[in-house]
Amino acid sequence: IKRTFPHVIFFSDLSGVKLPKGYATRLAELKSTSGIPDLFLCEPQGGYHGLFIELKRDEGILKKDGTLKKDIHIAKQAEVLGNLRDRGYMAEWGLGYESTALLIERYCTGLEVK
Repeated sequence: IKRTFPHVIFFSDLSGVKLPKGYATRLAELKSTSGIPDLFLCEPQGGYHGLFIELKRDEGILKKDGTLKKDIHIAKQAEVLGNLRDRGYMAEWGLGYESTALLIERYCTGLEVK
């Protein structure tokens, strides 16, 4: 993001970082809710206030029919993405590097995100 879109302000969540239990617990206490997406681009675009992305390694969270697998953690993340959409943000799953890079590129260049 820094290299391709240097004007975009963004930040990421530390949830995936291995922290000592005490630090991880304290970090969780500072959040308003669990399930907050991993990455936020503070860039209004196409009528959205910004872009939230919940990063996943691949499509492993999806069933063969394209629906989400039944998992409490994933369900909470999906709920938070929906709440963010209701508040005027684009909020999407980033499934793997290639898909996520394309999502960011399309969003930042004003192209329709599919």
